[in-house]
Amino acid sequence: MMRTLLGILVLGALGGFWLTQQTPGNEYTTKNRLLHFLTVDSKINLYLSDLDSSLTESDIKERFANLALDCGSEASDLGDRSCYAPIQAVNDIDAWFAVFFFQDQELSGVKIDLPPSGHAPMSSALHQRHGEPRGVKVSRDQETTNQWYLRNGAVVMNRDVADEALSMVYWASVESVVRKRMSER
Repeated sequence: MMRTLLGILVLGALGGFWLTQQTPGNEYTTKNRLLHFLTVDSKINLYLSDLDSSLTESDIKERFANLALDCGSEASDLGDRSCYAPIQAVNDIDAWFAVFFFQDQELSGVKIDLPPSGHAPMSSALHQRHGEPRGVKVSRDQETTNQWYLRNGAVVMNRDVADEALSMVYWASVESVVRKRMSER
C-alpha cells in the first residue's frame, strides 16, 4: 500500500514537472489550456489607439519586456515578420495569444486571441473606448464582425464567439490598410 502511494506521488511529481516544462501551443485544446494555466503569467496593458506604424520590433520588445516574444520572418498578407507570445491577460481581460506583425520593420498589425471568457469583456471595453462599431458581414459563409475606425488604423473583432472557441481582435495600421486597398486595385 505504501509503495503504491509512493509510486503515485512520484508519477504525479514527474508529470507535474513535465507539464511545467512544456509551452502551450496556439490551438485551444484541453492540453494547451492546462499548460497555459500552469505556465503563462504574462499580463500586458495594450490600448490599440496608442499604436502606430512607427513602432519597430525593438520598440515592441522594450514596451512589452515581460513577454517571451518569439520573432521570425514569415511573409504573409499581414507582414513580412512577426513576434508572438502566449499571454494571460490584456488590460485585465482573459487572453490567449498576442501576435505583432511588421512590414518593412514597422508595426503593421496586432492580433489578440481571446478565450471565450475574454470575448464579452473585450467587446465591452472596445465599445466603451471607441464607441459603436460598424457591423460588417465578411462574406456569405462567414460571421459578422465589428469594426472600429481609429485615427491610427482599424480594429476588427468577431461579433459572436462559439463555446470553446477562440475570439479574435485585430488592429491594422493605416499604412497596412492603404497598402491592402492599393493591392486590390
